[in-house]
Amino acid sequence: LEITNYAIKHSIDLVNNIVFKTNFWDKFRNCNLSSTQQKVLNKVLDIGINNFRGGIDVAKYTSIAKISKELAKKEIYELVKIGCLVAKENGKSYVLNNGDGYTKNNYLSSENESNKIKIQ
Repeated sequence: LEITNYAIKHSIDLVNNIVFKTNFWDKFRNCNLSSTQQKVLNKVLDIGINNFRGGIDVAKYTSIAKISKELAKKEIYELVKIGCLVAKENGKSYVLNNGDGYTKNNYLSSENESNKIKIQ
């Protein structure tokens, strides 16, 4: 019974992540994103935001995209400006925005957080 419950929970989590990823790209499909921005966003979406501890920061972005720190900062800023990412309270990391003003991670309002764009 425990194995069945685990399998059901895992399946529900998987479906929820697929639905979130689909909704995310539906909302932001018309944005003119670079290939590295798409790569990073897809990586975060594929891993699942709950497994992406602490959100995305400049170091993680640089590592995934294989680009310079300065370019990573610029691309993150663009993603925040577009609305794909929302700054976390610490101002150093970002979480995915589902396009409705709430993040998958902790339901922070993008309106309240958008003023905290400070990429370090």
